[in-house]
Amino acid sequence: MKFTPKTAREIAEDGLLPKGRYDAEVKTAEDAVSTKGNPMIKIHMRVFRPSGGEAHIYDYLMEAAAYKLRNFCYAVGLGTCYEEGTLRAEDLPRRSCEIELAIDDKNKDYPPKNVIKDYIIPYDVVKKEAPPKKQATAEDLNTDGDDIPF
Repeated sequence: MKFTPKTAREIAEDGLLPKGRYDAEVKTAEDAVSTKGNPMIKIHMRVFRPSGGEAHIYDYLMEAAAYKLRNFCYAVGLGTCYEEGTLRAEDLPRRSCEIELAIDDKNKDYPPKNVIKDYIIPYDVVKKEAPPKKQATAEDLNTDGDDIPF
């Protein structure tokens, strides 16, 4: 048998998904404690490849990464849980969402890997969250001419 030898790094790179947006689902979730002693939820995500099949990526939800925690909750339909300040690991499996994947290749001692950069909040949820637009007043428009800056 003839083949082209590859390094461990090259093999790892071949299995990576390109950075971008993908559909995903929480496979498992469990309560855990970070290395700094803070509570977190370790989640195992199934990421669906556009051509079929799936990749598996782990992520960690914790208060220290507030934007990611908030976006995850809203992306999977648990915005109320976020607003109440309580999220339970047992409520997460089988929840689906869209994610944004990136490639982490900063640590030269390890091969590059896919990481979840963010969870995408659906447009209809974002639209509900937007504050109502304020109606412009004469003061806002400065139509009286009193505050000329020169």
